[in-house]
Amino acid sequence: MRRSALFFLTMTICVVGSGQEVWGQGGAHPDLGNERPSGKPGVSPQKRAVANAVALDGVPVGETMADAIVISSLPFGDAGETCDNQDDYDAACDYPSTSPDIVYAFTPAATMQLDIDLCGTAYDSKVFLMDASLNILACNEDYYPPNDPCGGYVARLRGAQVSAGQQVYIVIDGYSGGCGTYQLSVDEFVSCELTCAGDILEGEPTLTAGYNDRFNSGCNTEGTSPAITSLQGDAAGELSFCGVSGFYGTTTEYRDTDWFAITLGATGEVVWQLNAEQTTLGYVIELDCPNPGVYGLVIGGPCESGGLTIIGAPGQSIGLWIAPPVYVPPFGMIGNEYDYEFTLSGLSPHVAVSVESINWGSMKSLYR
Repeated sequence: MRRSALFFLTMTICVVGSGQEVWGQGGAHPDLGNERPSGKPGVSPQKRAVANAVALDGVPVGETMADAIVISSLPFGDAGETCDNQDDYDAACDYPSTSPDIVYAFTPAATMQLDIDLCGTAYDSKVFLMDASLNILACNEDYYPPNDPCGGYVARLRGAQVSAGQQVYIVIDGYSGGCGTYQLSVDEFVSCELTCAGDILEGEPTLTAGYNDRFNSGCNTEGTSPAITSLQGDAAGELSFCGVSGFYGTTTEYRDTDWFAITLGATGEVVWQLNAEQTTLGYVIELDCPNPGVYGLVIGGPCESGGLTIIGAPGQSIGLWIAPPVYVPPFGMIGNEYDYEFTLSGLSPHVAVSVESINWGSMKSLYR
């Protein structure tokens, strides 16, 4: 699915496509930090009184492994409601819960990896995979970030390994005690690998366990002025960029956040396209540390391009922020780094493309 939005920088809050929210001064503010917070702010359990399917014995279908809903073949899709179920099982992907859950059973004919997607679910959800002995094989919650068209804090489990002839159970669960309506899609997982052909390479050092991010880390830069990469278009006002993001840390969980500065061209309109090997967020921001204003959101990956049109004043300077929505590698990801790419058109044109790291003093001068 291609995700797109249109908004105006001159407005504090405006309506965008795909049901996404745009933040301006005084509005709700997304998390632009690199360190994982201790809790999940701004989320409360939801309860909806919509009856689930009920068998003749009075037990909701899919209540336990014994009466699990059978998935006979892939691809598979279903929809339902969890509020009339009981809390029979749990797996603490990130947070334990007391939410009601519903169970599906699948026996693959061949060894494969699964993509279990709850896109379209109406509450803060969790999904996990277990075997007949209740061993947790894989788990995910919060795959989709807040304001995603698929739903905020909705789960997706990509790359879960299952063996031929082994019956496994898919459990749809929730955060805290939340429940509600869900959409389920199950298919064979296909990994995403980008071959970036961009003109500019980011050049950030390898993300290691003890990494101290001072490379285009913006307002998250420690002990020095915010490091922001200035991007300039070519003679036609275009740019293509190849970057690396991911995760680092030892006792604390961190994500790599990349901060850029751009200048709108003569039309005052810039088109931003973002793609990545993992789900990746891109915010349009006002560069004003420590609390930059946020104008809009684009979501790219995995191997799906997200698009955003930025409309402002010719010559106006703004910021771009890119990072994963979570603080640890999602299930199925190999290693702790992944590639992303983006293109920009409509930039202020220059004879040659250049990239330079600029200090905070020169960045603030752009707004004077």
